[in-house]
Amino acid sequence: MDVGGIAAGADFDVLKYPKGFIKIIQFVLAIFAFATTTSVNTFSEWTVVCNGTATARVDKLKIAYPFVLDNQEFTTCGVKGMVYGNFSAPSQFYVFIGVMAFLYSLAIVITYVFFSAKFKENDVGPKVDFIVHIVFGLMWLIASAAWAAGLTGLKFYSDPNEFMKTHLCTAPSTCTRIREGDFASLNVSIIFGFLNLFVWLCNLWFLFKDTPWFHRDTPVPPPQGQPASTPVTPPPQEVPGSMYEEADKTQYYPFIWDTCWLNGYVLAIFAFATTTSVNTFSEWKVVCNGTATARVDKLKIAYPFVLDNQEFTTCGVKGMVYGNFSAPSQFYVFIGVMAFLYSLAIVITYVFFSAKFKENDVGPKVDFIVHIVFGLMWLIASAAWAAGLTGLKFYSDPTEFMGTHLCTAPLTKCTTIREGDFASLNVSIIFGFLNLFVWLCNLWFLFKDTPWFHRDAPVPPPQGQPASTPVTPPPQEVPGAMYEEADKTQY
Repeated sequence: MDVGGIAAGADFDVLKYPKGFIKIIQFVLAIFAFATTTSVNTFSEWTVVCNGTATARVDKLKIAYPFVLDNQEFTTCGVKGMVYGNFSAPSQFYVFIGVMAFLYSLAIVITYVFFSAKFKENDVGPKVDFIVHIVFGLMWLIASAAWAAGLTGLKFYSDPNEFMKTHLCTAPSTCTRIREGDFASLNVSIIFGFLNLFVWLCNLWFLFKDTPWFHRDTPVPPPQGQPASTPVTPPPQEVPGSMYEEADKTQYYPFIWDTCWLNGYVLAIFAFATTTSVNTFSEWKVVCNGTATARVDKLKIAYPFVLDNQEFTTCGVKGMVYGNFSAPSQFYVFIGVMAFLYSLAIVITYVFFSAKFKENDVGPKVDFIVHIVFGLMWLIASAAWAAGLTGLKFYSDPTEFMGTHLCTAPLTKCTTIREGDFASLNVSIIFGFLNLFVWLCNLWFLFKDTPWFHRDAPVPPPQGQPASTPVTPPPQEVPGAMYEEADKTQY
């Protein structure tokens, strides 16, 4: 193998086009997906006091990849037992898909760059690449959903409160919760899983164009000096970034444009809707000393998630829950609503005021800059709300309330009934980062409509004209782009 010849023939230009740079994004996201899963090493902790002893022993439940809990045995006051739960199957399958996606992305990028001529010899390469992307998209969906369900079970069975319900923590022993495991990294791994799903499916369009299944019969504008009434259909020609890229892009550019807008529009709605629609509660039972009846207290959890305005009176003692998460939640919803309104306004501008929008370069420049700003705002808002949601879960946990003076002996005895349901809020975080990704991805298409984008790609000659004669057709308006000419040498 001529290594020097392969290196000399390397074509890095393919990485500048969507099909190429999305591969780089897939490569990075796959690393984050399996790294955030395998790097976890935390534990749950509780104290055990046996009847008739004054000393307390601390027990720890180790939580680490591949998350097998039922191989850890505990001996409490002479009684042996173990924790339930084995989540190795979903976690290992998720990591396997991440590693395979990482390896495939690396291999196909090397193929694009160093073996492009071999890859383009026939239609087999593009077909295989397209089909493999469909398979990986399906696998990311299955793996992410399975691991999300597995993570829910892992949190449940590793909770010290669940251990306290077993025979190991019943009389003559007393168990007290110290801390739960830290699942922040695993929560992030779920987000990366669905981001991978989104990216792999989005890249299908660009790969589909390189297969023989994608057919076009769009006439190219005639060159200067040739009657405009004579349609000219050039044969497929290789252009950097696509296997069958012609100069006229009327049949696929509008699809890309509208798809990116629609994704941003719809995802913005889902982002703020999944946040504002939550109405759940935490619930616990209170028994005062000297009484046989129990009272049930509820902590309401609803947008904008202000907990410290709810007062409780327990056995004559007043108190309240800590926590005010209105700032991150309202900022997140504000960004979602503004993104929704801007997406609606700009598409109305595209459709009904295109002539005004095309009068000068100000419109495309402003649209491009606004997308950068919204991308940054989605990053800040999603990160802030993710941190706020972590705090909301912590302070609304009934076990935290039981640690206050309102639930201490000998006045009262509190027992957990149920925790709040945060499934919708977890999904809202995913939609936040999906919005970030979509708004940043759309920058490429908006950038091409600004005067800052320059390209000098030759236009294929019409049939009957020597290939050595360059043809530069006059500028023409093409649906789906504000300044899209067949030849883009002017911008």
